[in-house]
Amino acid sequence: MKRREFLKLPLCAGAALCLPRMALAFSERSAGTAPTVIVSLFLRGGADGLNIVVPYSDPDYYRLRPSLAVPRPGSGDGAAIDLDGRFGLHPAAAPLLSLYRAGELAILHACGAIHGSRSHFDAQALMERGVQDPARPQSGWLGRLVEQLPGAGGEAFLAVGIGNAVARSLIGPVPALNLQSIETFNLGGSQGGWLKSVLAGLYLEHERFAHTATLTFGALEKVASLDVPRLDPPAGVNYPTTPFGSALRELGRLIRADIGLRAAAVDLGGWDHHANENQVLPGLLQELANALVAFRGHLGDAMQRVVVLIMSEFGRRAAQNGSAGTDHGAGNIVMVIGGGVRGGRIIADWPGLRDADLDRGDLRVTIDYRQVIEESVAARFPAVDVDYVVQDVRRRPGGLGLF
Repeated sequence: MKRREFLKLPLCAGAALCLPRMALAFSERSAGTAPTVIVSLFLRGGADGLNIVVPYSDPDYYRLRPSLAVPRPGSGDGAAIDLDGRFGLHPAAAPLLSLYRAGELAILHACGAIHGSRSHFDAQALMERGVQDPARPQSGWLGRLVEQLPGAGGEAFLAVGIGNAVARSLIGPVPALNLQSIETFNLGGSQGGWLKSVLAGLYLEHERFAHTATLTFGALEKVASLDVPRLDPPAGVNYPTTPFGSALRELGRLIRADIGLRAAAVDLGGWDHHANENQVLPGLLQELANALVAFRGHLGDAMQRVVVLIMSEFGRRAAQNGSAGTDHGAGNIVMVIGGGVRGGRIIADWPGLRDADLDRGDLRVTIDYRQVIEESVAARFPAVDVDYVVQDVRRRPGGLGLF
């Protein structure tokens, strides 16, 4: 078979991996300890932070959303769940209360990007890059973090995108691996040995690809050697039977496997609620909350070395629209979950929802989301240059105190 013909075959379909795209990566490990894993969980579409974490103490919230607002705590079915006397949690997200009350979940409100774009494409790209200026680095903030991790050698699982594609936040000099499941990370079942032999002949003899190919074969062997049942969730821990639930389950298994993962990205889409928001948002929130609680139960003590940042490209407008929904806005929520997080509290410089306080009709951003990234990276990756990971951050005086 000619090389050109061979390369047309779907050799990487199961592994979601093509040899020339594999990474030379680096690992960092203290003696006897497993390293920190940072996870970016992106809510694509512009999640409505005002209805997820409800500012029920602000009367203008109810003025602006007469039929869409979540009722005040204690007002009957469907009411918000009080968190701190100012803000309440949407009842569909109630499972998150266990993390909040355990001090493992911190929520920031009126948080987000300060570039002012209301375009999904532009706002997502800028947020995943961790920049405000489109002329700034095209790499992702996680990619710039991974780039700095010290050490030598090859660790194929250093950075992983879980799902159908690698998120832009992971893009950088160290290419990230894409994985859908441990079981499908192989070269084709019974034909794997033959395919590996042919691939070795194609790539190991070429200086440009030899090291990458060696890393790839090592990654495949490492996965093949895993005791997969040992990595599964314990009895009673149940993820949602959805693509997102499956993605978080795979991430949990990879972390439990302890095979060098340091940065990961997962998506949950569907948050663009221009119409009938109250019919769609509860289901998404329930899926998100149940999956996160399952993830926490799955990891057990390993959660102490994991930090999850949950964000969305922008929030929604303060006022409801004429279709029982909300349009693209600005200020939003960001959630931080994990070991070392000073949780159980809402961090907010609340700007208010009076017409004069709004930004073009939107909740004004008072906390730059990049300061959340900055403090998370500084706390858990002390050797990394945070000013390179996120640049030109508009900092809240005195810091956020996340860790």
